Amino acid sequence: MGKGSGKGAQGPQQVNSADDSVSLRVESRTILSKKVVLVTGAAGFIGSHVSKDLLERGDIVIGVDEMNDYYDVKIKQSNVDDLKEYDCFTMKYGDICDIDFISAVFKDYGITHVCHLAARAGVRPSINDPFIYVHSNVEGTTRLLDLSRQHNIVNFVYASSSSVYGSSTAEILTEEDVVEQPVSPYAGKCHVVCDVMIMSYHFYNILNIHSHH
Repeated sequence: MGKGSGKGAQGPQQVNSADDSVSLRVESRTILSKKVVLVTGAAGFIGSHVSKDLLERGDIVIGVDEMNDYYDVKIKQSNVDDLKEYDCFTMKYGDICDIDFISAVFKDYGITHVCHLAARAGVRPSINDPFIYVHSNVEGTTRLLDLSRQHNIVNFVYASSSSVYGSSTAEILTEEDVVEQPVSPYAGKCHVVCDVMIMSYHFYNILNIHSHH
C-alpha cells in the first residue's frame, strides 16, 4: 500500500490563492487543489530528497530523469523506488531535450510548478566532451524555460552550480558575485549560459524564477 501525501496527512491542504488551486486527472485519479511539481533529476541525491519533501508537504510530484551512468544507476533506481511508495509520485524516464517526451509530460500531468535539478555533472569530463554538456544542460534548460512559458508555470526553481565561481579568490561566495572567470566548459558553456537565460526570462517577466548556485 502506498503512502499518502505524507506522514500524518489529513487530506488535501488548504490553498490560499487561485494559483495554487489546480483541478486535473493524474494517472487515472482526480486530484483537487494540489500543486503539480515537475522535478527534473528526481533520481539523484538532491532531486530525490526534494521530491520527498514536496510529497510530505502534500504536493503531487512528477519526477523526470534520463538515468545516465555518471553516478551509480542502481543507487538512482533505489531513490526512485523509495519515492514510488508515495501515491502522489509518478516517475517518467527520458531526456528533457526530447521535445516530444517533455512536452507530453507538461501536457499530460498538468504541471503547475517546476523544480529544475537535472544536469550532466562533471567538470573534467566536460573538457573531453563539451557538446554533450551543452546538450543536456543548456538545451535542456532552455526547453524547460520555453515549455514553462507556454504552460503558464506558476513558479520555476533552478539550481545552478558552485562551479560558476571558477577562479574567484573571495573567501565567502555569494549569489551576487560576478561570475566572469569559469575554468571549465561545465561551468562556462553550461551553467553561466543557463544563468543568463534564466535571468532574461525573469527580467522580462516571462516567468517567476528562483535561481540558486
